[in-house]
Amino acid sequence: MGSFVVLIELLVTLGVGFHLISQYLIVNNLWSRRGVREVAESISISAALLGLATSLPFLVHFLFVASDMAGAARTGISILTGLFFVLLGTGFWVTEHRGKGFWTLLGGALKLEGRESADLLKSLVQPTGAAQLIAFFEAMASVDKHIDAREIDMIEQFARRWRVDPPQLQEGET
Repeated sequence: MGSFVVLIELLVTLGVGFHLISQYLIVNNLWSRRGVREVAESISISAALLGLATSLPFLVHFLFVASDMAGAARTGISILTGLFFVLLGTGFWVTEHRGKGFWTLLGGALKLEGRESADLLKSLVQPTGAAQLIAFFEAMASVDKHIDAREIDMIEQFARRWRVDPPQLQEGET
């Protein structure tokens, strides 16, 4: 049993080392791009803040309750990486943001993320052939040789929702 515990402790220590290397490689890959606005805007500031908020109790637990230095080290490394992502996601290093305070940058990043928060969901529910569907709706609306305002409004609503340019339809005979 003693050699099993030694093996597990060795693997845990190696795991902390590999985690440090992994986090370094992630940060290193972004470091040279930290001043690019698009890179900053691609970081989910909410996810970074949630990661920090959920990691802090683990750090306290590992340090003061469980006396688990390996767990504390791994969690501490994750917190440092999370802090980097918070700074990166706020645009802290972006040249055009110089002179703005951290809280202003954080608010702007959260506002931008709020506007984009449903983009993935929308793209998952948006038909891949949205443009073809709009063209089909247009053809269906004109099948009776007359397009009325309700049909135009409905087609334009779908086009907006699916982020497709709406067709230029005129009410009346076709």
